[in-house]
Amino acid sequence: MKHNTFPSRTLATLALVGLTVASLSAQNLRNRGTIVNTGTATYNSITNHRTGTGGTIVNRGTLNSNTTFVNGDGATALGRVRNYVGGTGAGTVRVTTNWSNGGGTFDNDSLGGGTFVGRLRIGGTATATGTFDTDSGAVEYFGSGAQTIVRARYGALIASGSNVKTVSDTVVVRDSLRIASGSTLQLDATTDTLAILSATNTNAGTFTATSGAVNYGADADQTVFGGQYQRLYLSGSSAARSKTSTSGLSFVASGSLSVGANDTLV
Repeated sequence: MKHNTFPSRTLATLALVGLTVASLSAQNLRNRGTIVNTGTATYNSITNHRTGTGGTIVNRGTLNSNTTFVNGDGATALGRVRNYVGGTGAGTVRVTTNWSNGGGTFDNDSLGGGTFVGRLRIGGTATATGTFDTDSGAVEYFGSGAQTIVRARYGALIASGSNVKTVSDTVVVRDSLRIASGSTLQLDATTDTLAILSATNTNAGTFTATSGAVNYGADADQTVFGGQYQRLYLSGSSAARSKTSTSGLSFVASGSLSVGANDTLV
């Protein structure tokens, strides 16, 4: 298959400014230079390293991969992705199948103080062995197959599509958590932790935490998702706050509930 090989030199820069380049959708991008995208670009696959050198991608538009997105080889060719441009705008990266941050840096935040939110959409397997910065960005797991939510501090976390999305290790949500209709968000290992620090959370699907710990820890009123828990914590309030369950709560055998001094379970 033909490869799109620009730029071929480490210091080369390609700027895709305000362009729609869907004609590249049959091409495989292999980058070791710098690409700045402020339009819409669609590739068959994106590999942000080439011949031992990592590339740089700066995105303020829409960048699509119809298959995989690989940001580094996990050794010496470590890619860098910045899903925003300065404090002027943020981008969207959509990966139809597998996304891998193999030792590279994927920066999904923005300098716009919340005005511009970078968005990463993953349809397949997610692997993050490098630096994954998304504590003010949005990440959507939209696949039709089972997916694992990688360890990170998320601004917004969205479980959509269908099938089960499983929390891995420690996941922190700072701004909003949304479970779309048809999706299940679950914790299935005693070492898993989901810390929900956001006040805006919606569940139109299914939530279950039969193993692991869930902490509703915002200094604000919060909705507690109905479902089955192993360890449930209500905390974080500096003044009187309500943690409200709109449907039934249940616990596995030897499950536990901990309520903070300023928190009230309603």
